[in-house]
Amino acid sequence: CRDGGEGRLDFEPPERRSATPPPSLRPSSAKSKRERCGEKIVPRRLLLLRLPSMALRALLMLMLMLAAPGAAGPAMSLEFLDKAHCNDGSPAGMYARKSQARGKASVPWVIYLEGGGWCYSENSCQNRWKKRDGRMTSDVWEDDLEADDGIFSQDCDQNPTWCDANHVYLRYCTSDGWIGTATRTNIGYSFEGSLVIDEAIKTLMSGYMEDMPRLRRNAKVLLTGCSAGGRGAMFNIDRVQETLPNVKGFFDSAWWLTDIQPFYDRGKWITEEAQDAFDLYKPNLDNTCTRAHRSAEHWKCFFAPFAMPYVETPSLSQVYQYDKALLCKAVRCWAEEPTWGGRLLAYAEDWRAETFRTFSLVGFDGRRHPHRSLFSPACHDHCSLHTKYFFRTKVRSGDGRTMTAAEALRRFWAGERVVAVDTCAGGFVCGNRCNNDIGIVSDTPDDGGDGGGSWPGADIAPTAAPSSSSSSSSSSLSSPSSS
Repeated sequence: CRDGGEGRLDFEPPERRSATPPPSLRPSSAKSKRERCGEKIVPRRLLLLRLPSMALRALLMLMLMLAAPGAAGPAMSLEFLDKAHCNDGSPAGMYARKSQARGKASVPWVIYLEGGGWCYSENSCQNRWKKRDGRMTSDVWEDDLEADDGIFSQDCDQNPTWCDANHVYLRYCTSDGWIGTATRTNIGYSFEGSLVIDEAIKTLMSGYMEDMPRLRRNAKVLLTGCSAGGRGAMFNIDRVQETLPNVKGFFDSAWWLTDIQPFYDRGKWITEEAQDAFDLYKPNLDNTCTRAHRSAEHWKCFFAPFAMPYVETPSLSQVYQYDKALLCKAVRCWAEEPTWGGRLLAYAEDWRAETFRTFSLVGFDGRRHPHRSLFSPACHDHCSLHTKYFFRTKVRSGDGRTMTAAEALRRFWAGERVVAVDTCAGGFVCGNRCNNDIGIVSDTPDDGGDGGGSWPGADIAPTAAPSSSSSSSSSSLSSPSSS
């Protein structure tokens, strides 16, 4: 909207010096953006009345119907959560779409937590606010969300397990990895991610949402998300299971490493950010994890190698061995991909080796923890749950079968334990059908070919895990269970 419109969007950042949350910037009504800006909206079909020819009108009506969003399935509609808030105090919210299935006795629910980084200090939050991309406020959100790829695909030939699910997409506007409970902070922002999850589930279970069925206590629910959303699902799922006992988790790209230093030691590393964030968020973390560490190290429970040993709800983790977001943070490659060679390539291989080591610490390589499943491609990617690579990238499991993430999730959902870890020996991004986006595209045969491998042994590290002579420092990571 331009200046003077009812839904003015050219807002300024909230006052940073106030100890109370900044006032909500949300328009007084939940009208669409065009309505808030005073634009006259003419229904598309009424426009056809102006056409001179009946035949032409009929033809255009047919084209309109075929091109309408509903042809690919209905969009997801926004529901505000007035009792939970974004960083700036505006209401949090979720997009929801009911199942299109008719006559099914049981329809699953997918509750997806959006990802998108975090902020952990006044300066980092000010910089995040300047982006004005809807990750700190709900005032710029659209009324509808088009989501029809990956797990949200409504093509039942491509996505048979989830095409008819009730889909819920929680927008991320709390900048805290979905774990905060801080309604007041001294930097002028609130961090209520964990409270947003609680309020969303409460709203879904109330049954008052228009065009959505009531979420029943005995419903089968997949709590999932990618990146910050995947970590949010991991940190909250045991608590959610107390309300929804049939919940399972799928954590996409939520595997942060602590015991490998950044390639370029400039600025704060994720371990330092986590320490600042812990003091700011008032995090709602599992106390079985925090009790295992002295108070000065409670922040370690922000990281999967420490948190996962205490997650009791059945879950499947998708871990990219050359995770793009974290590797880019370590080598400062946000602007453009570097040339992966020499010491930089050796660092990437050290990263992969450290990822393998943490798998063993968590217990994926044994049979002692049947509720923990793993799908790990040798790819330089981050977050594929909601993309076409959910159906493309492949890994060979321990039983010799090659599968995609979609297939791994289907088997896990059906009650199987899945451990599929790519141990291809070709080095950087040697995986099968990776979305590397760096000019290195691996597309080995569908049966796995030379690009797929299995993770051998019941209690041994992967024999094909790479090693290098990189000069990057790595201290040993004590087992969370013995810390």
